[in-house]
Amino acid sequence: MIDPKESRKFLKANWKQWAESGFVTDQQKGLPRPPVELPFDPDAALIDLVAPEQFTIGDMPLRQVIAQRTSKRTYTDRPLTLEELSFLCWATQGVRAVEKTNDGIITRRTVPSGGARHPFETYLLVSRVDGIEPGLYRYLPLEHKLLPMDRKVTAAQIAEACCGQS
Repeated sequence: MIDPKESRKFLKANWKQWAESGFVTDQQKGLPRPPVELPFDPDAALIDLVAPEQFTIGDMPLRQVIAQRTSKRTYTDRPLTLEELSFLCWATQGVRAVEKTNDGIITRRTVPSGGARHPFETYLLVSRVDGIEPGLYRYLPLEHKLLPMDRKVTAAQIAEACCGQS
């Protein structure tokens, strides 16, 4: 079995080692920025999410959120609401603004990224969300919608692909 700790070493940057190795970022190399969003079939049946302006959750003051934060090791069987999933997608990858620059389009998001590059896509394994069939979905941050990818993927398959993490 693959050791999950070994598999995730690349997530923990050793900046000193990188600096000494002469590592040069794509931005430093002058390479074009990644696309704001990978292309998808324009005829795909997308799933609408609740618009950020319509959220009725998330109005607790930050100080109170921090004061009440606890770790949980057991979870409810209650499904997420569509609004809760919409809020989570927006909070982790939401687009606040789209700007044109000399070298293309950039997005201002709810999360930081060096050079406003945001070089990643967000995929969700949905198992219990009201109104959404279980399966694998891709979050489209520009549209704030879900793109169905594979409705036959199981949590066990994803856990195996993630080196046994569950």
